[in-house]
Amino acid sequence: MIKRGKIDELIKLLQLLSVAYISLANCESLKEYKDLVIIKFLQTEPIRKLKRLSKIPCITLTVPVNKNGNYDDIIGIEKFNDVYTLVGGINQPKKVKCLCSDGISRDQLV
Repeated sequence: MIKRGKIDELIKLLQLLSVAYISLANCESLKEYKDLVIIKFLQTEPIRKLKRLSKIPCITLTVPVNKNGNYDDIIGIEKFNDVYTLVGGINQPKKVKCLCSDGISRDQLV
């Protein structure tokens, strides 16, 4: 059974991650960045402050359902790179890399 304190902590971490993703998604990329391969995050971007989110699963991985409700062995997010790339498109999606708790860096599309 999951204790209330654990749930509260997960909710807080998920809220921080959601705010950071939304802020990045809404970030206007300047036209001069269009041809750049790598763009550095602004100092004010909330995603730069996120670290040690290992209790939050990497959203691009499938987490199998566990019948006993024990998810202690999930692959979580450790940190995000300080840069992103534009992938093209009208909504200006951005590709960021996150380092996961298993040591593998994975792409996230925001």
